[in-house]
Amino acid sequence: MGNVLCYMTYAHMIRRLIRIAAAICASLVIAAATSSQPAMRGAFVIRNVRIFVGEKIIDANSVAVLDGKIVAVGNNVTSPPAAQVIDGTGDTLLPGLIDAHVHAWVREVLEMGLMMGVTTELDMYMDWETAQKWKVEEAKGAFDIADFRTAGTAIAVAKGHGTEPTLPPMIPIRGPADAQAFVDERIAHGSDYIKVFYDNGPRFAAMSKETLAAIVKAAHALGKMVVIHVFSAQGYLDAVESGADGLAHVPIVKLPEPAFRNAAKSHHIFALTTLGFTDFFFGSGRLWAKLPNDRSIAPYLGPLARQDLEQPGWNTPEHISYADNEANLRTLRDAGVPLLAGTDANGVQAGAILHAELELMVNAGLTPSETLADATSVPAKIFSLDDRGRIAPGMRADLLLVRGDPTKNIRATRDIVAIWKQGVRVNRESYRDRVAQQNDAWRFGAGWEPWSDLIFKGHSKIRVSTVDGGPNRAPVTMIVSGQVNSGIVPPWAGVAYFPHVTYRMADGDISGRPQISFWTRGDGKTYKLILFRGDGTGTPKSRYFQATRVWTRVAIPFSELASNGRDVYEILLASVSPGDFHFELSDMHPGGRRWLGVQLGEESKVVKLVEIDKNSPADKAGLKVGDTITAFNGKPVASYQAVIRFLGETQIHDQVPIDIVRDGKHRTMTVEIGDGPQ
Repeated sequence: MGNVLCYMTYAHMIRRLIRIAAAICASLVIAAATSSQPAMRGAFVIRNVRIFVGEKIIDANSVAVLDGKIVAVGNNVTSPPAAQVIDGTGDTLLPGLIDAHVHAWVREVLEMGLMMGVTTELDMYMDWETAQKWKVEEAKGAFDIADFRTAGTAIAVAKGHGTEPTLPPMIPIRGPADAQAFVDERIAHGSDYIKVFYDNGPRFAAMSKETLAAIVKAAHALGKMVVIHVFSAQGYLDAVESGADGLAHVPIVKLPEPAFRNAAKSHHIFALTTLGFTDFFFGSGRLWAKLPNDRSIAPYLGPLARQDLEQPGWNTPEHISYADNEANLRTLRDAGVPLLAGTDANGVQAGAILHAELELMVNAGLTPSETLADATSVPAKIFSLDDRGRIAPGMRADLLLVRGDPTKNIRATRDIVAIWKQGVRVNRESYRDRVAQQNDAWRFGAGWEPWSDLIFKGHSKIRVSTVDGGPNRAPVTMIVSGQVNSGIVPPWAGVAYFPHVTYRMADGDISGRPQISFWTRGDGKTYKLILFRGDGTGTPKSRYFQATRVWTRVAIPFSELASNGRDVYEILLASVSPGDFHFELSDMHPGGRRWLGVQLGEESKVVKLVEIDKNSPADKAGLKVGDTITAFNGKPVASYQAVIRFLGETQIHDQVPIDIVRDGKHRTMTVEIGDGPQ
């Protein structure tokens, strides 16, 4: 959630994001596998279908597509030559959905969005160099990711929200005199519109009204819209009165009425909804958390998405109310302010949470048809995406076919029959299969991924599954099979373990055990274990092991891999010999993590618990979200990094005293250091 509401939540999500970026394995595999397939833009016609054109259902029953564009809409339209005929009886055809507020920090934001019917995503702050790279990819025909527009690097003041060290580097603006240069730079870097952090409550410095006005003036002079992130009641009024074009979030605080309503109406501003974010962290419905149990969505959610969606909510600050968020949405709607469906997605939950957003909008009082328009034609019009957002001749064939009628039941958008991007049908089946393998790998252990030379456009194949049981009373065995094919030098296929995404806090430190050990059996062939240190770019070290016909224990000390176990980026176990292969792994100990099962937030040298895993050492010891840590193992704590350093000095199963403050009272809790979730 890129523009979050307080620093603790922001730091938490960005650190999680860094772990995602460090091990975006499934998305890379999917991207390579999908993009290597030639895109087929043939002709097709959908018949006997209900058609929502972007504003309403029309009296028509068929749509024809040719060469990536819609060529006819009507009753029983003539099929293009050699067109595939698709029977849409009982289904509804909609324009591809548009998520008007995402953060495309990682490619999977665009991948997962497309798999959920979001054919266009509007980014509200990302690394501009990455954006340029993906725009080049998109221009060449990337049919495995959603199309996107971007704000690139946002604009903020020194010590303002957006300048946290956990984010991409940003030079803060000093005042109104800098406005033109800052806007010019963003446009030169490819920004399609300008994003500004105006204020974010008392924890951050606020931008001056004069600086905001200068930015808006400079951007408008060059034909660029300005979208404002703001948090305070007065800030919302300032943003509207500045002449800015849009609010990054529907307000979440009580606003002065009728002053705000009148100002929003007279200044013709729009607002991005982001109800789901407020609901998840500060509300009671928490529809995001229910998505992993939705049969239409669950098969497309990998382990990181599930982990993010199922995390607990936060303690609600007094000035934040989901009820106010809903009331403000209705106020803006009644004032005629355009509402654009947006989620603030920034990772592997992208796409899925837009469907929850649509349901929340309906729950807040919008009609399903209004809500669907706010996710299709309205954002297309506001952002001048004149070739999409509607079903009409000449439009891009960005289409979403769903079972049922979402104008009567908004949840029907989740029951997806098919998705097309520019007339190319999205391969959801391949994505679903790979997600299933990824989930199976994580059943073996968090941080494990199917991994092969596909990421470098090789041709090897990999299949991963798990079964219960194993040698030495192991709970789970992972079965790895496939085929190593020439295509790159050297070719390879296997599984990889990424410590960065595994457990809380300790990053690549797996030195709690002195070696990597596991049991293996297989086809009798020799396999390779490779350890990558640092950020994965250094020279790796390797050792061979044999997967004999019977279970055999393998133990490789870190010292033989030129490592002390404290800076491990990846451990790869793979076949590097051409041909079919099959090996199994069980009772795996890839080093040892010193594990508490917590996520921390830091503000002004105060370290608090902001998330605790169920049944983790911290949970069993009685620690609670909101506790402030003052000392760890007898040593004073003044930063997040200090806790990581002190944790790294312990051994697995050590009994460690942690001093906390809860409700103003000092306590000492004893935690037994673990080595990973059970």
